[in-house]
Amino acid sequence: KDNLVPRTVVIAPGGTVTFATFGVHQVAIYDVGTEPEDIETSILAAPVPGCPPVPLINDPLNRVAILGAQPCAGGPIAVSYTFHDPGRYLIICTFLPHFADFDMYGWVIVQ
Repeated sequence: KDNLVPRTVVIAPGGTVTFATFGVHQVAIYDVGTEPEDIETSILAAPVPGCPPVPLINDPLNRVAILGAQPCAGGPIAVSYTFHDPGRYLIICTFLPHFADFDMYGWVIVQ
């Protein structure tokens, strides 16, 4: 099952989190106060040419960042983001079935 490990990380303001993935994952970060049920999974982007033919979640409401392009070959990648403001940020995999079917999301808590 696709999942975020660990599901929650706690960092200090100004800390950086590196998301190490393997496969066809793409990381999106949503602002403080956003819950998984707030993500509109009907707003989609077409898959990247050459990638698996599955759409990507493209809900811009409260989105802070999308990190990197979807890796079509499925190899390992690492993308990082620095969090400056305190709060609990929602992290999702934009690959539609990973988020919608497998609850592939987690949290970065900045305190």
